[in-house]
Amino acid sequence: MTAKVTLAPTPQVDVSGATTLMTAAAFSLALSHPYLGAAIWAIPRIPCVGLSTVAVDAKWRLYYDPQVVATWTVPEVTGVLYHEILHLLRNHADRGRITNEPRRWNLAADAEINDDLVAEHIALPGTPVLPAQFGMPASLTAEQIGRAHV
Repeated sequence: MTAKVTLAPTPQVDVSGATTLMTAAAFSLALSHPYLGAAIWAIPRIPCVGLSTVAVDAKWRLYYDPQVVATWTVPEVTGVLYHEILHLLRNHADRGRITNEPRRWNLAADAEINDDLVAEHIALPGTPVLPAQFGMPASLTAEQIGRAHV
């Protein structure tokens, strides 16, 4: 999810377990996809209690809710980290400026990414949004998905 994130004061929450999961996921992703190494280690990972998800912003910062991340397995956190890095590498924040419907754009961008991750057999938590959910075929761009049925 590419998002604008406003940080509120964070209540005292033990984030050490989620921090360990995020670090393990970063190592796992770097080992399985070494060409992503520079991106993986360049992104500051910022705990943000109450966010309810994981998100990146256009300034290449990753925000994660430690309470959510703590419920996922290392392979799922690895998949989510990969997903978020792909938002950055695919320049979704800038590409999304063509629309005045950020929610629609984010769903389309998520479907574009998740379609590729599912094809790679990457673990993701829950039910990832996919082009098929909008009656669209695989391998489309976020622009194509967004113009259609999202």
